[in-house]
Amino acid sequence: QIVGAQIQQVVYKSYLPKLLGTALEKVIGPYKAYDPTVDATVANEFTTGAFRFGHGMIEEFYQRIDFSGQNSSHGGFSFGDGVFKTGKILWEGGIDPIIRGMMITAVKRPHRMTPAITEKMFGTTDLGSLNIQRGRDHAIPSYNKMRQFCGLPAAKEFEDYKDLILDKNLRAGLSKNYKTVDDVDFYVGAMLEDPVVGGSRRYYSQLRHRRAVQAVARR
Repeated sequence: QIVGAQIQQVVYKSYLPKLLGTALEKVIGPYKAYDPTVDATVANEFTTGAFRFGHGMIEEFYQRIDFSGQNSSHGGFSFGDGVFKTGKILWEGGIDPIIRGMMITAVKRPHRMTPAITEKMFGTTDLGSLNIQRGRDHAIPSYNKMRQFCGLPAAKEFEDYKDLILDKNLRAGLSKNYKTVDDVDFYVGAMLEDPVVGGSRRYYSQLRHRRAVQAVARR
């Protein structure tokens, strides 16, 4: 119970407000009391599509900074060298140097996935393609259908996506890789959207933001 309470404190007081911005407070409001009648199920579209946004936040390299603000004597490490290797924390200065490094690292541009997860980590495949196929395996609706579900107008042509995908080169890329607007995978379209207004976590896009707020409101 103590651990659960600590997790809730971090998630709802620190993580989600920065991720979702002012919409979070408007939807769920302040905590009142535990309500066992609340439906706590999570939508498949959220877990399989929207919440995969975090893969776009992965950095290629992680600095480690010591308590004096200088580079750690252990040096930094690549994402691939750090995955599933607890020794980086247990025997090389703990978690604090890694967190300090994250604090001074500039935010990566949206619409990008680092080569660490597209070329190096999974051999002949990559995390982006795995996310796309996972969405298809779970029968997640198309990006266009999810737009309509979230109250946005249906797209008739690729240029109709310009309300959320502002970069014309990205829209052109969609038209080259998909036959029709209804073929665009939810994960792909959502990853290409511009950042939502109000959340300090600039990667979280408009449509994924709406699904996340809906999911959080049900918890």
